[in-house]
Amino acid sequence: MPRDSADHWGLGSQTRRGVEIETEQLVAIAMGVLDSAVPFCFFFNIDVPEFYAATLVLKVGIAFFAGAANWALLPYNAYFLITLCFGVFISPFTGLGFSPTSGVQFLGFVGHLMVTTCALRPQRYPTYFRVFAGVILASTVLFLVEWRQGHLTELFGRYMYFNDAQPNLGGEIAVAGMAAACLSGGPVYMVAYTLLSLFASYLLESRAAMLAGTGIFFVFLYFRIFAHRSPWIKAALVLLAIAVIGLILYDSASFLTSDVLMLDDENRGLGTGIVGRQDVWLLALQDFLRYPLFGVGYDYYHVFRPDDSPHGLFFNVISQLGLVGVLFLVFVGARIVATWRTSPPVALIMLMLLFLGLFSDRFLNINPFPFILFVLLFLAASSWQSAAEMNDRRPSLIVKRRSAVDAPKTAPRA
Repeated sequence: MPRDSADHWGLGSQTRRGVEIETEQLVAIAMGVLDSAVPFCFFFNIDVPEFYAATLVLKVGIAFFAGAANWALLPYNAYFLITLCFGVFISPFTGLGFSPTSGVQFLGFVGHLMVTTCALRPQRYPTYFRVFAGVILASTVLFLVEWRQGHLTELFGRYMYFNDAQPNLGGEIAVAGMAAACLSGGPVYMVAYTLLSLFASYLLESRAAMLAGTGIFFVFLYFRIFAHRSPWIKAALVLLAIAVIGLILYDSASFLTSDVLMLDDENRGLGTGIVGRQDVWLLALQDFLRYPLFGVGYDYYHVFRPDDSPHGLFFNVISQLGLVGVLFLVFVGARIVATWRTSPPVALIMLMLLFLGLFSDRFLNINPFPFILFVLLFLAASSWQSAAEMNDRRPSLIVKRRSAVDAPKTAPRA
């Protein structure tokens, strides 16, 4: 991890001033708010599809009037978009069933994703993630207040999300906020954010969210806290952290296995096939083997066989889109590798979000998760370098690696 200048931590100097900077800042703030505000739709019982339609129109208007479109990202993401569009819109002809509503929702997802990623300037990525994280933190605090006041529905000892929405949805939203906070916040903020998010996920019994959130926090701990230390101090801090965590695990092993991970629960513990997921994963794999080229069709399970929904991102992709979906996953892996070369923390956060997706029933969805994962995938890997040159001089985890582009240029000798 390079440590030779503050630019590696987003402490770059201002390079542009005036109205253009203010406009870019406002666009990033608007996109961050609109992309993360859906928890309040659940709280106020607002129709979510209508909210997404209205915010898409609003985002397009903001990007158009601000002149903020960065069309260079379109060819960069062309293979993502072509693969997804081909897999989805060939479904009516090759799949077992297709809903026009699902096609419209897919177009809405693509529209939201492209407007957000094309409207953001690299130096405004931290602003976007900071606002995104802040809105979700507000919803997490509201959730905890509702829990404290006894306003949440409890089903078999498990609290539901706002307005009796699925508990895992709440945990996934909390982790999406943690990912954004990890990319934009300082140590004290991140620690507080982690504690609140993990406690909310614990109440919701969203175990995958707790594990993914813990992984994101360790990414932050290593790259943000340890990265500037000497190798000896870094090694000592890592050993100290391992010792402290080991003591905590030893002292509270029963609490972690029984209460947090619920490994001995008769309905959700070991021996339940990951709460029945093994059965639906096997069905999805069988569907993939029966229809390997194009799958059973986009959104087929949710519309026609909701009880057999794969409940996992990877099995959703391959069973619904077939080999087209496999190709999409290859593109995802290649993008993570490309991001690792410029900013390892961002790549690791993507992997934590993919781990969460392994247990999630959401694929092409505009909820904060998995939307933030697609935002990270669609932002140009090379742009994380210029993202480090922030205008507001606030530290973040968006890291800039030194490359040949950064080398000082000298005049050629005669």
